[in-house]
Amino acid sequence: MKVSNEKTFESAVRANQTDLASKLNNEFDYIVCGSGSSGSVVAGRLASNPAVRVLLLEAGRDDDPDLVMDPNQWMRIFGTQWIGDSTQIQTHSSMDAPSLTPWVRF
Repeated sequence: MKVSNEKTFESAVRANQTDLASKLNNEFDYIVCGSGSSGSVVAGRLASNPAVRVLLLEAGRDDDPDLVMDPNQWMRIFGTQWIGDSTQIQTHSSMDAPSLTPWVRF
């Protein structure tokens, strides 16, 4: 029986998540909240010292559902808890009509 690429990818991601979760420390020297551009830079610089344990936290939900794990379902994620935000109506945009633009927030 041939395994599809999607299932192979999903299995690999789940195995990697399980492996990483089993290696998590319970104590850290620094906790950085927010993995935006600045939070990631701060965490990266702190973690460059091998003697320091850094935890980088980001708000978000569980990423196990099929909508997240299956790359073929990416369009179904719009309007869900993963991508539910949108921009303000832009009356002077380059588009012909004012509209709301979906805004990705993970």
